[in-house]
Order: sequence, then structure tokens, then C-alpha cells
Amino acid sequence: MRVNVYAEEMTLRVEIIEKQIAGQTFTGLRFYLELPVTEPCSFDELPRQIRGPFIHRPGDDDSSAVTFWGKRDLRVLLRKALAMLDCHYGGKTSSDQSQEPPINEAVARALIILRVDRARLLDRASLADPQAASDTSKLEEGWRPYLAEYDRAIRLCEDALQQAGFR
Repeated sequence: MRVNVYAEEMTLRVEIIEKQIAGQTFTGLRFYLELPVTEPCSFDELPRQIRGPFIHRPGDDDSSAVTFWGKRDLRVLLRKALAMLDCHYGGKTSSDQSQEPPINEAVARALIILRVDRARLLDRASLADPQAASDTSKLEEGWRPYLAEYDRAIRLCEDALQQAGFR
């Protein structure tokens, strides 16, 4: 299944959810959404986009949200996603840089995160086959797509830094 959430629907409302099922704690990260709508206007006015939470009555927020659940630490996946975005935006700048570190610093940090996470992946894979740590061609088939994705993201970061004149 693929879910598309558009920038116009995203908000800054994010919350952490926890559930216990059969003695195991599951942690979720919930991103709230607000659907923009066009407000009716007269013929001589420009239409206006408005959006907000879906509140039935005080205390009854029925807003849409997307929740990412994890059995293990969700931060590993989110760090990887942010690292990939930092590398993707490499030499590009956004309109609001006040909240961002210098892009080359962000890309360098992302590269470190990706390399460490790749090493952790190899450590886990090599528990099943100790020779896989030194020779990735011996990795079980199930681990290879993950390793390839890390390698692709690392190349993306390295290319971004090289284009910026580093390395």
C-alpha cells in the first residue's frame, strides 16, 4: 500500500503514541493532517484556501492523521529518512534557512549516520552468517536490498558533498 500526503495537508502537529499489547510496548509517531478547502467568494475576489483541525466539539478532535508504528526504535528509520533528505537537497537551498544547519554540515552529518546504520545492518546480518561481514556477496538474499539502499543513499551524500567542493 502507498499513502500520499501532500505538503498542503501537513501540519506541525506531531505526537508520540504508545500502546501495550501482550506485554510489548509499541511506539508510534502521529502526524496530524488538515485538508485545505477553497472558501467560496464573490466574482470579484480571489478564492481563499483555509484549513484547520476537525473538531466536533471541545475535546473531540477527529482530525485525520498518519501514524508510523515501530516494534523497535523508530528513530533509526527517521534518522535515515532525514539523512536521505539532507543528501537529496545537497546543494539546493530552501526559502527558510533560519531553522537549518549549513547544507554541507547537514549532508556530512547525514553521511555519518548512514555509514553507522549500514555498519549496524551488516552486524545484524553477520550474526546469521559471520563471513557476510567481510564479504557482502555472501549476505543472505533478504539483507541485500537494505544494503543496496544504504549504499545508494551514501553515494547520494558523497555526490552532494563533491558537487559542493568538499572531499
